[in-house]
Amino acid sequence: MTRANIIKKIIESYFIMNDNTTVTLEELPKLIDDSFYFKLTGGEIGDIVCENDDFVSTRNGNYDESDKCHNLNIELSRKRYKLLKERESQSNIYLHIHKFYENEIIDTHTVNEVVCIVESFLYKVFVQNIEKQTVV
Repeated sequence: MTRANIIKKIIESYFIMNDNTTVTLEELPKLIDDSFYFKLTGGEIGDIVCENDDFVSTRNGNYDESDKCHNLNIELSRKRYKLLKERESQSNIYLHIHKFYENEIIDTHTVNEVVCIVESFLYKVFVQNIEKQTVV
């Protein structure tokens, strides 16, 4: 998976978690950092959302043609939002963690502890993949 794909997934996750509420491109880096503790620049986000049909970018009152992708309101396209919401309810990782917990009869940890362990592991793998993409 490329760095651009990872960034796209992070942006999509933000919109899914926030019911596809429209935000400005300038607000999005801070909102993503607040939600995921992951720092992205407006330029990185702009490169993804302005070149991808999965996002809708509309000019806001401060838009100027020279801005290119700045001063835009951003949201997921309705089609992409619907697809991701359906996928979220069908393929939610927490359903799989709970199923694993029940099937393996884990006595040493609570289900919440197992969830934290898995989340921590996935986060570490994710961050390592991002770091590797940055170096390349």
